[in-house]
Amino acid sequence: MLITDTLAPELELIESRIVNPCKDLQEICKKIRKSCTKRDHKLIDFDRHNNALNKLREKKEKSLSDEKNLFKVEQDFELSSGEYEHYNNLLKTELPQFIAMATRFIDPLFHSFYYMQYVPLFFDSQPKERRC
Repeated sequence: MLITDTLAPELELIESRIVNPCKDLQEICKKIRKSCTKRDHKLIDFDRHNNALNKLREKKEKSLSDEKNLFKVEQDFELSSGEYEHYNNLLKTELPQFIAMATRFIDPLFHSFYYMQYVPLFFDSQPKERRC
């Protein structure tokens, strides 16, 4: 009997109980990182529009083009503010739930590792007379 024949069921068990769930968690983490990056970009846009709006409001002598531009900059600021708040609030509500779920996810993985590694060793180390 080849070692691969002996190890194949163990490797399949590890693949199904450990590796595949970890890959799924990794994909979810990638999506969360992408959302965090998007929120960071929205914050940069928000800051840029906020600075432009403050500059126009603080300007002492405004020309006609400044007055026209002020309306557009205010609209851009409101839009960027809404987008940033949306992504920020989404992450504020979803991240704690994800962290709680990930914590509950990891515990069964450790149990699976334990039972796959130590229980067979325990039974293999027992004399055959005591296994009944």
